[in-house]
Amino acid sequence: MYQIKVSLNGIRPPIWRRLLVPGSISLKELHDVLQVAVGWTDSHLHQFVARGTLYGRPDPEFGRGCVNEKGVRLD
Repeated sequence: MYQIKVSLNGIRPPIWRRLLVPGSISLKELHDVLQVAVGWTDSHLHQFVARGTLYGRPDPEFGRGCVNEKGVRLD
């Protein structure tokens, strides 16, 4: 299990969530968990960045390529 603290930048008072997720969760599933935890409606593009690699939902109109988040586990 991973304990993750998610904070929204530039918001006062601070808004944050502490999440417990399994290491086996895909980045796509983590994105879905974040949407629910913060009360968002998945209405914007998103990316995860780790060690200079971009992960997300591939979209040719978005520009730079990224690794498909569905096949990447958090651990």
